Amino acid sequence: MEKNHQLLEKNRNSKLKNFYLPEPSLWLARSWWIVVILVVAAVVYALYDVNVTGHTERYGRLLEYLQFNDHWGSGRGYAWRIAVEDYKEFPLLQKIFGYGPDTFGIVTRINNWEEMISTQGVRYDSAHNEYLQYFVTIGPFGLLAYLGIFFSTVWTTVKKKLDNPVAMAALFAVICYHAQAVVNINQPISTPVMWVLLCICTARGGEAYPSRI
Repeated sequence: MEKNHQLLEKNRNSKLKNFYLPEPSLWLARSWWIVVILVVAAVVYALYDVNVTGHTERYGRLLEYLQFNDHWGSGRGYAWRIAVEDYKEFPLLQKIFGYGPDTFGIVTRINNWEEMISTQGVRYDSAHNEYLQYFVTIGPFGLLAYLGIFFSTVWTTVKKKLDNPVAMAALFAVICYHAQAVVNINQPISTPVMWVLLCICTARGGEAYPSRI
């Protein structure tokens, strides 16, 4: 019985070993992180260069994507502006803990109703930016807690499971979700999937297979 169990363990370990990335692919996976960091840095610099330093002449047709105003992103610039302005008017307690979960529509209805209807023709019940939405509704500490879960997941997965293709695939999906969250809001059809993928990244296997998901 014990011998059969050992043979099964050996066979399973062999399959798992073959499942992981070979060394050249591991190097390629690591190089992708450099590409991602460089792209993000370039975008951040361009946004800063246009909106802070005012060098609008450098970017040609890209300017409509880089320069923030009320019409940027199909009206997202307007939603972001009123979100920041309304937050500034909060009392101290609400600046710390937010106005309340999923109350962005209440905030804008109280403070911005006439302006929204007259200038945009729509009512904004979300900030169309997940991070700004959380900042206004659950406060900076709630937002930091949310981001802490995300960044700690990225750190631990890269540190401990960089050679595990399943974990890395799930991690890239989570990163893609958080990238699009800059211009979108959490939704019942996609956000639960992100949390499941995040759990896959952080899951641990049995003691016999410490590198498994």
